[in-house]
Amino acid sequence: MKKILYVFGIVCLFQISSQAMSEISIYTAKKYNTNYSKLNQEQQQEILKEYEKVKKLSTKIYDDIKSTNYYEVNKNLLSIEIWSKKYLNNYIPSQTELQDIYKKNIFKTNPKYKLKTLTLTDKKRAQSIIKQLNNKKTKQKRIKLFEIFVKKDSLDTTTKNKKGNLDWISEEKLLPNIRKNISNLKVNDIMTLRIKDNIQILYLDNKQEPKKATFEESKATLIQIAKKQALNKKIEELLN
Repeated sequence: MKKILYVFGIVCLFQISSQAMSEISIYTAKKYNTNYSKLNQEQQQEILKEYEKVKKLSTKIYDDIKSTNYYEVNKNLLSIEIWSKKYLNNYIPSQTELQDIYKKNIFKTNPKYKLKTLTLTDKKRAQSIIKQLNNKKTKQKRIKLFEIFVKKDSLDTTTKNKKGNLDWISEEKLLPNIRKNISNLKVNDIMTLRIKDNIQILYLDNKQEPKKATFEESKATLIQIAKKQALNKKIEELLN
């Protein structure tokens, strides 16, 4: 693969092997969480120079650390970690494997929640809103009042234009502090939480309880289980 570098105004052509290109791509993804090929030419040049320095420094210090126990232990652990990730990424379970795991286990869908949200910063105003909402016992009256407060007080412009409505969301996609408490709520209940400087008032509009998952609904989980089982089996083979 040819790359063009502009050094002091001079155009230089040089060859980069596929191995080196792979190293640079991995380095960019690991350190900067980005795709090397999507960077502009100037950014790519900077990454190339930076990685060359990393390799050079690594080579220089190798003799100083190679005989230490710390290096040996970390080398072994890192080798297993890299190999395991590679094995898991490359392993593609068969349909038969997935079906077998599905038949031997009971998989359930995660609960889903339909929420309304109201975001503000004034603590006293939030307390007043919650008190007024709690005074409305029926769902219809509480929703109507909640939507009035959203229109009047909410700082979240995205949900404000949708009467505070959020799309159905699966439990595992909720923020940890919401997920921790929402399972105890019933439809028509209210909960509050603080997110940085904001106070968020959530209203539980509806809830879908867990149910037995179909094969297709379980597929992502089945694949992960099959991959881990295959990895464990391979490790046992290598150790015996």
